[in-house]
Amino acid sequence: MYPQLKLENQLCFRLYTASRLVAQAYTPFFEPLGITYLQYLVLMVLWEQDNQLVCKIAHRLVLESNTITPLLQRMERSGLVIRTKGIADGRQTLVSLTKKGRLLEELAKDIPKRMAQCWKGDPLSMEQLNQLINMLDTMIKGYSPEVNKERKEKKKSKNKTNMDLKEAMSARHTVRQYTEQPLGDDVLTLLETRIAEMNSKHGITMKLVVNNRKGIMGIMKLVARNVMNYIVIGGDEAEDLGVRAGYASADIMLYAQTLGLCTWWIGGTYNHSVAHLIPGKKTLGVVTVGYGATQGTPHKSKLPSEVSFYKGETPEWFKCGIAAALLAPTALNKQGFQINGEGNKVSITYAKGTFSGVDTGIVKYHFELGAGKENFVWE
Repeated sequence: MYPQLKLENQLCFRLYTASRLVAQAYTPFFEPLGITYLQYLVLMVLWEQDNQLVCKIAHRLVLESNTITPLLQRMERSGLVIRTKGIADGRQTLVSLTKKGRLLEELAKDIPKRMAQCWKGDPLSMEQLNQLINMLDTMIKGYSPEVNKERKEKKKSKNKTNMDLKEAMSARHTVRQYTEQPLGDDVLTLLETRIAEMNSKHGITMKLVVNNRKGIMGIMKLVARNVMNYIVIGGDEAEDLGVRAGYASADIMLYAQTLGLCTWWIGGTYNHSVAHLIPGKKTLGVVTVGYGATQGTPHKSKLPSEVSFYKGETPEWFKCGIAAALLAPTALNKQGFQINGEGNKVSITYAKGTFSGVDTGIVKYHFELGAGKENFVWE
């Protein structure tokens, strides 16, 4: 017999058996609540954060759509959740807890403790439990269809555009007219993932809205066409909100370019009613996104000497940074920034204006990308 086929050598058998026995141990605790193990998992996700998209719940639980949909339907019939169509995108479905579903949290709070009491083996230390959790997380990530799909799509998108962020700086121009080609699910997933990363990293709020033509003012429709997708940009009011939002949105615009998409940052003439999509936040503007009818044209630009000064012999990294900064989109194309350098220290100022904070953030991102963050520090 082949040793690789012996049962005693199979990790999968141990994982399957452990999973089955743990699920059996849970059963007596679930029966009084009238729920199953999978329903318990969905409830835990919603107890942590209510009002979530079906796709987000499925992603969190590593479940396919053909599993999560009937599961939620049964939970709705049991009066545990309510499903409603999304406001921003009617194709998406939101799942919310009912009063009954929320009350179950109180009844279930002691289940983890009671499960621990079911353990009859040698006690496990917290260190051992954490090691087990980390190893299982690694396995889940390695075998997850979503993770593998994302890797394939990133590779596919990369091969399709053959473009990195630096190349995207030169290729990206403001585009106001788009085709009617919808954003595919794969592209939406990549964009939403990147947006979530930027939101978390910079403490702002960006929300992608698709298949909605209300992102710009009516008068702008004279120069725009098929603006159906946009990202609402804002956050908690703070002195540096504009800089952080500008920086993060610059990353999203260039990332979108690597996916074959075009963008347009709109500050003054967006439809201000979209602010309700990020309630409680200060809205700064929107970035439209879609497949461009054209790829746009380069904007007029100042000379490097008009926007920068370096004390001493100018290093190559500083020149590259300024060239990149001049590619950055700014309000009314004013390019009102001044970047100064000495040694490895760099400072930036911007002419006062409504969008000086946002423009500063966008320019800083471009300068860093061109100069290389390892070559300097901001003052």
